[in-house]
Amino acid sequence: MVNSSGKTARTSKNLVIVPSHKGLQHLPLGSRITLEVQRSCGSLEKFNSVFVGLQPEQGVLFKMPCTSSIKNPLLLEEGNVVTVRGLSTQGVGAIIAFRATITRHYIPPFSMLVTTVPESIQMHLLRNEPRFSLDMEAELSSSSHSLKGGLEDISLSGCCFACLKDHQFVLDDVIEIELGGAFSLISYNFTGVVKNVRKKEGLYYLGVSFDKESQSAVKDMLQELILKGSR
Repeated sequence: MVNSSGKTARTSKNLVIVPSHKGLQHLPLGSRITLEVQRSCGSLEKFNSVFVGLQPEQGVLFKMPCTSSIKNPLLLEEGNVVTVRGLSTQGVGAIIAFRATITRHYIPPFSMLVTTVPESIQMHLLRNEPRFSLDMEAELSSSSHSLKGGLEDISLSGCCFACLKDHQFVLDDVIEIELGGAFSLISYNFTGVVKNVRKKEGLYYLGVSFDKESQSAVKDMLQELILKGSR
């Protein structure tokens, strides 16, 4: 439900309602979103789109496909209500959703859709704790081999390690992570277990779960590097 007061209100363990200006801060420009438009006559269509930007008190902008590729162009007329859904990977991660009214549909070559700015936005939290983006050199090692790369993100309980080369690590391997390269003034060492391994767009990713002994050290690192705004 929409919180008309504009104040943050937690309605369940994982559902948070925030003012629009705060919610849209979690949706980076260029994020892929879906638009769902339904009219009283029963017409319904979903569109893939991209979040272009926000003009405060003016409207929310989305990139749209050409009208010729839309099954029912009447759904994009001014005054129709659209449901917007997107995925935020910032902080704890969340599915962002809100309803707004279409105010304008620009035709090609600059095909865009403009909607009203919602009073509030629903955020369905995906994780139990914040996850912070991180760009630092790191090295994974076990009793038999090691691998250099970098950390994509980190939370109190785990991290995502990325590298360019294939590796020999498998699920449940006990590993040590050294964070901070040879030219870094600060280094950190954590231990954990490999929980997932995947490859995407030429990069290899390993998801690591920290052991209990390392979590206090991770907390200290986050306070130093992230909460204080240091790199």
